[in-house]
Amino acid sequence: MIEVALALLGPLKKYLLMGAAAAALVYGAYLYGHHVSEEEHEQAALAQKIKDLNLGIAITAADQAKLVEQQSRIDVLKKELADARAKISRPDDTCFEPDDVDGLLDIWPKPAASPAR
Repeated sequence: MIEVALALLGPLKKYLLMGAAAAALVYGAYLYGHHVSEEEHEQAALAQKIKDLNLGIAITAADQAKLVEQQSRIDVLKKELADARAKISRPDDTCFEPDDVDGLLDIWPKPAASPAR
């Protein structure tokens, strides 16, 4: 039986070997392409991570600058509050003298006049 199979495959041996070689080349090309694709994906993921980190650093720096700006604004407002309290003639009372009211009203900007309708 084996002898018959070998006798029948004898003329096809050359084509079978070429088919096997071609299949091996195609499979090797597939593996190489898959490997290259994975490397490119990893490089793209790394580049995106670097962009995200740089963006995070920029946002943190902007937040820090805003925090410093807000803290200086808070300090100015605390000073204005202390100055306003110093203008009150009787700070422990709930009633204000007319001079106290005028002094306190000078703290806030005057509202803009509403346009005539």
